[in-house]
Amino acid sequence: MSLIKYIIKRLIAIIPVLAGVLILTFFLSRMMPGDPVLGYLRGSGNLDLYQYYYHQLWLDRPIFVQFFKYISDVFSGNVIHKHALRNSLIPTTTIIGLSITELLAGTVLIEYTFGLKGIGQLLVNAIFVADYWVINALVFVISLIFVFINLTVDVLYALLDPRIKY
Repeated sequence: MSLIKYIIKRLIAIIPVLAGVLILTFFLSRMMPGDPVLGYLRGSGNLDLYQYYYHQLWLDRPIFVQFFKYISDVFSGNVIHKHALRNSLIPTTTIIGLSITELLAGTVLIEYTFGLKGIGQLLVNAIFVADYWVINALVFVISLIFVFINLTVDVLYALLDPRIKY
């Protein structure tokens, strides 16, 4: 079987799996104890606000109407964008920022271990020969990279979630 046919076969097989996930998560989440509006409002006690969100989330409509609204929102990207994507981007940005800094820190070990030419090996060689100026310069440059990665992550937080203020 060719690779293209295999990929098409796998993509077709994904459809019922995702349909099952959509159906199960929708109906099982509706059977959970608790009230999603109260959870969202965190017990503010404002009846007008409660009724507003209850209507906005379509909870005042029959379950099958809610389900079809849910399906249309999923396929248009509104569930995902409004609820999941915004909330998931903050920790994702944190992990990406940490991963980049870990990769940078790992270059010293990788370059030295495998004899690769680069900033990591240059730093190790400078340490072995006590070349203070090269050590100071490289540590400063690496620190600059770390600081700007952290600054970029912090700025991205504010851009991704307007609730974050600096």
